[in-house]
Amino acid sequence: MKNMEMISIKMDMAHFIDWHDEFKESPDKWMNHGRRMAEDSCQHKIQDKDGSSRETNMRYSGYCEQCGFSEDDCEPMMNYGYPLCYLPEEDKIVKIVKNTCLTVMENQNTGEYFLVLCGGGMNLSQSIAHAYLLAGHRIPDELAFEVCTQPCLSVGKKEYVEIMKECKCELENIQRRADERIKKIMDSLKTVE
Repeated sequence: MKNMEMISIKMDMAHFIDWHDEFKESPDKWMNHGRRMAEDSCQHKIQDKDGSSRETNMRYSGYCEQCGFSEDDCEPMMNYGYPLCYLPEEDKIVKIVKNTCLTVMENQNTGEYFLVLCGGGMNLSQSIAHAYLLAGHRIPDELAFEVCTQPCLSVGKKEYVEIMKECKCELENIQRRADERIKKIMDSLKTVE
């Protein structure tokens, strides 16, 4: 995991991205790393009636029961992108796709990376936080404030406990930084009084 302690991603800066328009207007602008990793990791092939092998299941039909990928996995659905500081390693991208309802997208024009929801629901903040952890990132400050505390809303018990512990840690770091900043301000005010 890269040193992310001092990097703060503003969740209120989550990008609105209309995927329908983006793909229609600029199909080469976006690289879907989650989809690419799913296709590259699938080695299962459908056999023709004559016994010859076709392309892998993921490349041929877009899903593979043996790999656990469905047609909608890795396909952006919700019109927001949650920023990443760097592209996660390939094995982490596969974990994100397999264990959450998110994929990793890259804007090839700007070099920006995003976690993107591939499914919808009432509150997927736990899944988004889990994807950040699977990516090797810390949970962004604003997300730590907003992650739903209802147990196991969109993740399992083990993941829920991990997410809540990481949110607590992030919030304690925010509190520590705020206390340090307040002390600096108070010390500075003493010099002008």
